[in-house]
Amino acid sequence: MELLFTSDLHGSLKHLEDILSLLEDRPAEVLILGGDCLPDGDRGFPYPLVTQFIRDPFRTFLLQVRQLYPDMHIFSLFGNHDWSFSIDEFARLQEEGLLAMLSHRHIIKVESFSFLGLSHCPPAPYWIKDFERRDRQADPPTEFGGYTWSPPMKGIVSVTGRQFFSQHESIEQMLRQAAPAARPFIFVSHAPPAESHLDLLEAGKHVGSHAVRDYIEQKQPALSLHGHLHESPLVSGHISQQYGDCLSVNPGQKLDALCAIRWNSETPGQVWHSLGWKP
Repeated sequence: MELLFTSDLHGSLKHLEDILSLLEDRPAEVLILGGDCLPDGDRGFPYPLVTQFIRDPFRTFLLQVRQLYPDMHIFSLFGNHDWSFSIDEFARLQEEGLLAMLSHRHIIKVESFSFLGLSHCPPAPYWIKDFERRDRQADPPTEFGGYTWSPPMKGIVSVTGRQFFSQHESIEQMLRQAAPAARPFIFVSHAPPAESHLDLLEAGKHVGSHAVRDYIEQKQPALSLHGHLHESPLVSGHISQQYGDCLSVNPGQKLDALCAIRWNSETPGQVWHSLGWKP
């Protein structure tokens, strides 16, 4: 089984075109979009711009992939730049058979591999909060407030960090409730593991998830795929890190060139990067 993984497209039409080009050059059984694929939208009312992007051109992109490879599995999750109203939009795409949303609560099987996903990230100083959560249950309250989507109000509302994060379970709790996955399985988490080559800011600070790292070390997926920290590979000089039998990968992302990786189950210790970056 071969998969193509990329993340953090942030609504880039050029990146969508580049994914199509990579697939035309060499197909894969699985395409995974690892979160933050959508534009942020307007700060006052993000709904129209984001939903318009999902309905077209994003849906058009999925249709083009389906035309090329009708049997390809297309998986997606969300990230800290995404709004929760996007779940309903993606559910419609899922009903059309254009993609499947990965979740920690259920398993999707492809050949001998199980797939699980986690969209949520630890608190960050960014204005969208829908897919942010405390990392560990015992973490102190954070002051990183911002905005969250309110379905009753059909708009965004301001929240404080203390108010918002205390109302939701932590990433640690979510992963404790994850569906049991028999090995070999592949874990896709927008947040990379903490204190690794994969979670570095440009200034050299580690901002990944301890709960994600604990899960990887304990459950030992064959492969874990991450995004979120676009610059981490350039800062650390690595796109991957080994945790026992698990190879963890963050391909990074650039504005002017698509960062994506290929992985094949016949050579599980190797990854190919679209820009030639080495593990």
